[in-house]
Amino acid sequence: MGRVTQRRRVERVKVGESTLKGEDILAVEEPLEIRINGRAFSVTMRTPGADFDLVAGFLVSEGIVSSSEQLAAMRYCAGAQRDFGAIIARGRTRRHCRDHARRF
Repeated sequence: MGRVTQRRRVERVKVGESTLKGEDILAVEEPLEIRINGRAFSVTMRTPGADFDLVAGFLVSEGIVSSSEQLAAMRYCAGAQRDFGAIIARGRTRRHCRDHARRF
């Protein structure tokens, strides 16, 4: 998992006041590709962390699966670029996953 925060130089600007330069801590966002049964399905931005929970919830909320128990397995893709995560989800009912994925 990558860092979830980064220090960055910022300028704080308020109308009628001088600009203040300094540092701030910002949340990191990285893209995550979701694949179902080996096929690209979606890309979402996320703060690195609970990626498998995010994917399970996303697939349930999109109606691809009706519960996380329908996911047979999830894993990171071998060879995925460091700055671009990818997770493969394998559904227990492949036809159900395939048919619903066509909608998108």
